[in-house]
Amino acid sequence: MAHPIAAVKSAGIRHSIQWRFDLDIRRLPRWTRGLAVACVACHAPPCDAVSPGVTQSCAIPGWTDRDIDLRPPDRWDGVSPVPVLLALHGGGGDRATAARMGCPGGDPTSPGCLSVVAGNAGFAVVYADGTRSRVGNLRTWNAGGGADGWQCVSGRACAEGVDDLAYLDAVRAVVEGLLPVDGWYATGHSNGGAMAYRLACARSEVFRGIAPTGAGNQSATAPGCAPTAPVAILDLHGTADPCWAYDGGPAACLQTDGGAKLGVDATLVGTADRPGWTTHLGCDGGTEVTPVPDRADDGMHTDEIAYTGCRAPLVHLKTWGGGHTVPGGEPTAGARLVGPVTQDFLANERIVQFLLTARTDD
Repeated sequence: MAHPIAAVKSAGIRHSIQWRFDLDIRRLPRWTRGLAVACVACHAPPCDAVSPGVTQSCAIPGWTDRDIDLRPPDRWDGVSPVPVLLALHGGGGDRATAARMGCPGGDPTSPGCLSVVAGNAGFAVVYADGTRSRVGNLRTWNAGGGADGWQCVSGRACAEGVDDLAYLDAVRAVVEGLLPVDGWYATGHSNGGAMAYRLACARSEVFRGIAPTGAGNQSATAPGCAPTAPVAILDLHGTADPCWAYDGGPAACLQTDGGAKLGVDATLVGTADRPGWTTHLGCDGGTEVTPVPDRADDGMHTDEIAYTGCRAPLVHLKTWGGGHTVPGGEPTAGARLVGPVTQDFLANERIVQFLLTARTDD
């Protein structure tokens, strides 16, 4: 079956796809729509210097309207190389929503927000912008897919074939011109998580570890996944995710075009015709399952599933009953649309802890 985005040829078809994506995004709550139209004409200047603990917005040469926010760690001495964590927003978000993603209580000033947790661990954090929709500030990544019935994830970035690998290469070049880098890492939610997987497939010589939430490795369906170096992976996903179904398939909250998404098992273990990360990392086929302490009376619980014998750590946090959410934060678009969020643990802490472990295992 031909995928409706796979063979995009004409501007008319691209308009149809984008119209459908934007229309479905209007299902979001009113407060989210307000964020979507904020500051669509604001552009940052080029950066020539950065300071410890100060977030600075920087333009990316050659990429109009796709600035970044860069925050070096508070205790950086201005000289020593630092690891950099690239944080990628979900479909319909932007770099500002990525900074709030997973913050306890949805409070952007919380010490549990990613910038603070990662900064305290010595990471610089980069928040990048995907391609903006034609209406408002609803941004997406071209994270792969689009062939043989598989959904291209997602939106305008897919419809127009935006080369987000090239964009993120340009982001790296800007950051590396501002501070000495000791390794790249990536995290992201949903569309952003799928983009993190695409980086692990296509830039494995650069990215040492990734931590996607609520996503699958859609790029394994097209253009394909062929990493040349081991990448540590922490995958977080809820079994009741209504937007990116745990087992894969056409379930969607925004881009309801009928295309299928790759599920968790197909991403991590793979299928007969599409190898997963246990193959890419040479794992021995075993797993070790450890229950995560069930601290919240929220009807959900999480298992940590560690794959054994791998050339780099491969771990899955499976939240039974969890939705399309980031554990420890708040639903980004209302629980009725994306499902519940567990408060048993703070995803930002687990992500940073995992990536620190990946650094020591290098």
